[in-house]
Amino acid sequence: MGRLGSGCFMDNHLIQNKYIAMFSISMIGVLLRLAPATDHFFALMTISATLGLISGVIVVLLNILFCQYLGRERSSLAFGLSGFFCGLATLVRPLLVGYFRDTQNGSYNGLLKFLSIFGFVSCAFWLLEPYINKPSKDQLYDIKVEKQGFEKSLKNDDQNAFKIAKV
Repeated sequence: MGRLGSGCFMDNHLIQNKYIAMFSISMIGVLLRLAPATDHFFALMTISATLGLISGVIVVLLNILFCQYLGRERSSLAFGLSGFFCGLATLVRPLLVGYFRDTQNGSYNGLLKFLSIFGFVSCAFWLLEPYINKPSKDQLYDIKVEKQGFEKSLKNDDQNAFKIAKV
């Protein structure tokens, strides 16, 4: 559901992709923080379903963000490295879960709080993104030249379409 529904926002450019990522990651942090605070079954089911929905959004958004920030040439390498580091994290996961289970008397509340901190820190990095990713003067010039060339090609396409419509 999250994979399908997120396309409405991304394809129609209603919201910039970085804001969708920021919102999704911060919501994961909030939901993981709320999970230990509730003991009602339906509240936990709602939190779980919402986490699944947001995870679907992030899966779709990851490729788009790699292409947007790194370009098509580097996106395949970035996706491979992302999978590699997720695999490394998977190796550490049993140790982390066991640590929290053993030190917190069988409770995972500390683990959920710990993981929510990562969501909030990731959201903070997205807030800092405009300051970290400032384009240089050369990049701004390239963007201006590309935009002018694109507008010129659109004008030519419109003129060609008008000529075809006359015939």
